[in-house]
Amino acid sequence: MQPPEQPADEPVAPVADSPALDVPDADAPDLDAALALPLDGSGRFAGGRSTPPRAAVADDGPHVVEAPERLLLVPLLASTPGEGERCLLVRLVGAEQPSLLPMGRPGVEETLADAVASVLRARLGLRPSAEPRIAERRVPSRLPQPRRGASGAGWLRAVVVRVEGEPVPGPLVEEVLTLSLDEASRVLPTDAERLLLALATE
Repeated sequence: MQPPEQPADEPVAPVADSPALDVPDADAPDLDAALALPLDGSGRFAGGRSTPPRAAVADDGPHVVEAPERLLLVPLLASTPGEGERCLLVRLVGAEQPSLLPMGRPGVEETLADAVASVLRARLGLRPSAEPRIAERRVPSRLPQPRRGASGAGWLRAVVVRVEGEPVPGPLVEEVLTLSLDEASRVLPTDAERLLLALATE
């Protein structure tokens, strides 16, 4: 009897191997030989075995675990007459340099718009003026992996959203910088964040 199939869109967790039974498999090449043996167990297979070798269990290969992905928020203030669009960067408490605003992934019953609005309200005292847009392309990066107790390969992806209001630093935010896109690109300390900003505003 075949085990029930796992849903195609869910990763299958590895499980411990079940003890195999010494029953000839229908696909095993030694099935005919097994049926022709005497019932008293005196027959021998190659290698001196008293039971036929078991057929190899089909293996689809190792289970692929998707590398972690971290979202970074790119809030854009609407342009005013004579000025281009401005980008908001944050300097977090304890950090020396500004950065894009990190955010967690939406919860099980939470939309991306809900998650973005919550981060904007808590960290910058702002509200979105349009639906957020997640960048199609992402950037490879080394990310902390707490379960492994180390860092490893991962991805960064930008979420861009246009906002309105006057930014007010919230908890964990030491300073909010309002810059043009060119200024923000020059101020960001890493190539990965500069590329994320470019991908978010392309």
